[in-house]
Amino acid sequence: MAVIAPAGAGKTRYLGTIADSVRARDRGVVVLDAVVSGPDAVLEALTGETDVVCVDDAHVLSPSDELDAAVGRRISAGRWTVLAGRDILPVSWRRWLGRGQAVEIGFADLLLDLGQLAALVEDAGMPVDDDFDELHRLTAGWAGPAVLCIEERRRVGGDDWPTTDAVRYIRGEVVDTLPDRLRRLLNRLAFLPSLDAEVARVALESHHADALLDEAAARQLMLLRTPGPPPTLYLPPVAAIALRSDPQGPGAEELRAMRHSVSLLYERRGKWDDAVELMLEATPEHAVRQLSRMLGALEPLGRTSDTLGWFRKLPRHVRAQPSGVLGLALALIQAGHAAEAEELLERSDPQSWKRRDELAEFLVVRALAYRVRFRHADAIDAAQDALDVIAEGLACSASRTSFLRLMAEEQIKEVRAWQGELDPSQDMLGARNDEAPHGYHDVSLVHAMGIAAVVLCEAGRYATAAERAQSTLNIAARRGLGDSHLTTEAHLALGLIASEHGDLAAARDHLERARSLSETTLFPTTMVRIDLALAVVLGRLGERQAAQDQLDSVVKTTWDMGDPVLQNRVLATSAVLQVLSRDSTQLAKTSRRLHGVRTPGIAVRARLRCALVLGSTADLSTIADDLDAAQTAATDVAAALCRAHMCRDSDPQAASEYVLRALRVAEKEDMWHTLLDVATGLEPIFARAAEAADQTTGPTPRFTRRVISYLARMAEKNQILLSARELELARYLDSRLTNGQLAEQLFISENTVKTHLRHIYQKLGVEQRDEAVRKLKELGLILDH
Repeated sequence: MAVIAPAGAGKTRYLGTIADSVRARDRGVVVLDAVVSGPDAVLEALTGETDVVCVDDAHVLSPSDELDAAVGRRISAGRWTVLAGRDILPVSWRRWLGRGQAVEIGFADLLLDLGQLAALVEDAGMPVDDDFDELHRLTAGWAGPAVLCIEERRRVGGDDWPTTDAVRYIRGEVVDTLPDRLRRLLNRLAFLPSLDAEVARVALESHHADALLDEAAARQLMLLRTPGPPPTLYLPPVAAIALRSDPQGPGAEELRAMRHSVSLLYERRGKWDDAVELMLEATPEHAVRQLSRMLGALEPLGRTSDTLGWFRKLPRHVRAQPSGVLGLALALIQAGHAAEAEELLERSDPQSWKRRDELAEFLVVRALAYRVRFRHADAIDAAQDALDVIAEGLACSASRTSFLRLMAEEQIKEVRAWQGELDPSQDMLGARNDEAPHGYHDVSLVHAMGIAAVVLCEAGRYATAAERAQSTLNIAARRGLGDSHLTTEAHLALGLIASEHGDLAAARDHLERARSLSETTLFPTTMVRIDLALAVVLGRLGERQAAQDQLDSVVKTTWDMGDPVLQNRVLATSAVLQVLSRDSTQLAKTSRRLHGVRTPGIAVRARLRCALVLGSTADLSTIADDLDAAQTAATDVAAALCRAHMCRDSDPQAASEYVLRALRVAEKEDMWHTLLDVATGLEPIFARAAEAADQTTGPTPRFTRRVISYLARMAEKNQILLSARELELARYLDSRLTNGQLAEQLFISENTVKTHLRHIYQKLGVEQRDEAVRKLKELGLILDH
């Protein structure tokens, strides 16, 4: 048996254990120390007839034919020989090992386990407390250094495990005895988390590193093996501390270069934690760029928190290259960590950068970070600053200048689109079909066309939006981007179009597809649009609880952002759901919160709908003016019908003209619900307008008949508006509960139940409960089970 381990590993203790075991079996055993006894005494013991011979410090013996032959004869005779030493033993034991006639015990086999280490601590009269694991981590169970740490702590006190004595011991007993080639290897390993053949080649910049590593492993030089695959080697921390303080260790520049090279190797292997840790120690400015690559690799795996942990360890005033800062900031934004991106940008000093195109890009990236956090005013300011820098001239290629200008303009225009202040016929980015403007690449083209389709929908231009959305998907498919998040807006637009036309199943499919794609999209404004549109579709499908849950999720995640446009959009969606559920009480509250809102146009249209449903005609004139100010096709239709409502009784002729104006625009732009949602109550005016319509100027008779037919079907349903309490009671009418049981269920008196029932019957035009239930089911106010 060969027992090979460095000083202090417990070889003597191990030999003593073997000797005790042999004696317990009444067999002969001799234990010798080669240093004390000398080579002649060792050779004499090996040539004797003793059952087991244990030789400690055998590494001091010189190799000889007599020694080798003596051990060989003992093996042939079936007698055990145990040679223990700090280094390669002076016999041919590896040959016997290959034949299965020998056993090797190494450094790792001699390490103390937690129980044995705890016994050492208790033997020293110290408690085994919470920081005991730290002692095991430091020493890995290496007995000699562990004892020294325990004794030093008992002597000096304190809460930490001191390593001064242990480090001094390792330096004197192990490091100083190493051959120079192995000492150089271990000195570099001490600064690395782990080592294998390829890492050794990079760290030593030598093709002979493999042989050195094999030799170090064979000599059991403090090296431990990680569980594989693939297995790697590492040092106990206390050994690494000793080696790092070695005067013969690498210099600062050599160490920096080694860490940088090994970090890149770890990166190629996907060992990101080790890679970034080394890069931060070597060149923090390069770690900035590395973190952006790390985000790109880990974000699809949902492991961005790993990168954030390292990001927070970046030096506060790291002087990274502008391209690295901008790359990491953009990667953070794309991974949904805009706050960290802002923090990184705040740390930077772009005014000190030499290239003005980098300053312009910095401002564009800052605008992106602001947009993601709904700081739209700041985003516009940053983008405008970028345009000002570009206007002063950039010392870069014309294509880069053009691209930066387009990116800055895109930030401004997309914010204006969100705020409802963009004219999609003139200002929208993106080519009509497949002709990208100068400076655009495939990604920008698909994204811009999708945004254009959404803005066209919000403006009420559904015919053009449908064309644009379909073109977007066609271009994306041709360019291999069909299943990417870049088609999110196109699916959103198709969902809005289907919802407008009443195809709710198709609308739901498109919106849910958009929602799944939006999980990797950049801007939360897109996700908000999708969620609000999906809430409306669910409400129209009669899934009122699901619709409300969808709306509540938007409120929970975004309301506190403080963006007024976002809040107005949420209120507008709330109004739609409350109209659909016939909840007049909540609708009145929402109407008050929307009072005076002028942007975006969808919110002003919601104001009109609230006023019409609640009968608040006093505000119609102001609402009409605000609709005119929005200047979109949808608000033009709403404004015309608003004025038709205002004068339907006093001037039917004028009302008819307003209706004709609304019908012409609605037919041209392929609107449906935008028109119908605010047309209730104008049925006689629509009939009058149909008679007066001029086929040369529109609308067509077919379109007008469709509208009138729909309004007739909806007239009865829209006349009924139950209060929230009445609606709550109505949903129990099919349960066959008595009035007393209904009162108990709703925590109200039985007289109150009778009052609510009387009002419900009056509004439905029925006299009995069964008739009321049937009517409520026909109107969709309660579900038919």
